[in-house]
Amino acid sequence: MEEKRDGNNKVISRQLQQIWFALNQQIKLAQRFIADHVILTDGTFSTNSLNLTLITMIEVTNTGRSFPAIQSFARSEAAMSFDFIWECNKDFIFINAVPPRMVVSDQAGGVISSLPNHLPDAILQFCDWHIQQNIKSRMLKGKYTRDLRELVISQFWRYCKAESITDIIEQRLQLTALLSTADSEYVLKVWRPKERQFLRFYTSKYANLGCYSNQRSESTHVIIKEILNPQLRLSEATSRLNQTIRRKLREIANEEITSGSKLHRTLDRRAFTQLIDTVTTYAIDFIARE
Repeated sequence: MEEKRDGNNKVISRQLQQIWFALNQQIKLAQRFIADHVILTDGTFSTNSLNLTLITMIEVTNTGRSFPAIQSFARSEAAMSFDFIWECNKDFIFINAVPPRMVVSDQAGGVISSLPNHLPDAILQFCDWHIQQNIKSRMLKGKYTRDLRELVISQFWRYCKAESITDIIEQRLQLTALLSTADSEYVLKVWRPKERQFLRFYTSKYANLGCYSNQRSESTHVIIKEILNPQLRLSEATSRLNQTIRRKLREIANEEITSGSKLHRTLDRRAFTQLIDTVTTYAIDFIARE
C-alpha cells in the first residue's frame, strides 16, 4: 500500500500496489511439489477494474497437472513486484519446504533482476516458445516472405532441440544464415550467451519436470479470461479465482487417488511393489522409461 501525506504527516490518500494470496490447500500443494524442483511464472492483463496485472506461479503435480501455487495482483511485472512475491513465498511456502531449483519464465526483466536476490541457487530457464515468438516478431517487421518465416521457425526448433554441442553449432549457423544481418546479430548477441538457459541439450538435464516453456502458465489464460474481465472489482476477481481454484483442488485430489489405484496391466508388480499405492502411475511411467 502506497501512502501520500500532507505537510503535517497526515495520510491524505492510499493506493494499492500489490496483494499476494493463496488458499491453505494451495500452500500445502506448493510445499509438496515445488520443493527442490520447478516453478513457472507468468502474467495476465485485463483481469480487474484497477488494471492490476495478475501474476501467477505454476507448479506441476505428481500426476503431471499444472496448478497455480500462488497468485498476486501487482501494478506491473517489475522487479519490486517479484521481490514482494518471493518474500511472501518464503514466509508461507518455503518456510517448511526446500525452495525450487528451477524457475521457468519469459524474458520479463522483473524476474531476471529479482531472482538472484531471493533464490540465488535457483537456475533461471527461459521459455523457448517465447524466444521463438521474439524471433517471429522481428521477422514480421522485416522483409521476410511467409515461406522464409516458416523456414526460420522450423530451423529455430532444430537449433533448440539439437542433441550435441557439434549439432548446436551447426544448427545455429544454419539459423543465422537464413536471417538478415541485423537479426542474425540479434540471435548471436542476445541468445547465444543464454543457450544453457533454453536449449534442450542443457535444459533436459535440469530438475524442471520436463518443462521447456511456461506454456503451462499460458494455458491458465483461457480459464482466467473466462472468469475475469476488466470491469470486475478486485474483491470479485479474487473471489472468482478462489472458487475456480477450489474446484481444481478437488479434481487434483481425485486424480491423485485414481492415479495411485489404476495400474497398467503390463506393469511389473514385483519390481515396483514398494511404489504401488504410494507413487502415482504417472511417476512410475517415467521411472519405467529409464
